[in-house]
Amino acid sequence: MVCRVERNQKGLQRKLRILRDLTGSKSEVKVERIGNTGFLVKVNCKKEKDLMVPILESFDEKGLNVLQLNVSCNQSSFCMEAIIEDVNCENSNCLDVRDVTETVLQALRGKLGEI
Repeated sequence: MVCRVERNQKGLQRKLRILRDLTGSKSEVKVERIGNTGFLVKVNCKKEKDLMVPILESFDEKGLNVLQLNVSCNQSSFCMEAIIEDVNCENSNCLDVRDVTETVLQALRGKLGEI
């Protein structure tokens, strides 16, 4: 069953890459689980003013603590890598990868419009 899930995930990622190529969207959000309560979040998108603040605010609203944050920008792109921890997970209200991904995407939609 795990193999089917991994194949399905890889297929969906491939389709997403194709759709991004066709639509010209350069925004990318990747979230991976680290342990029971942690996540590695990677964001790559076009540079806009004040992108980091809405993302960090969205983490705070969901009860996610930022343990480590690396950000880099150039004239056209914004890259962020964060290790975050779900502090509400002890109450069995654990967020999953999909929840964290949607949280970041909503924050970006507010700044970039379409994603």
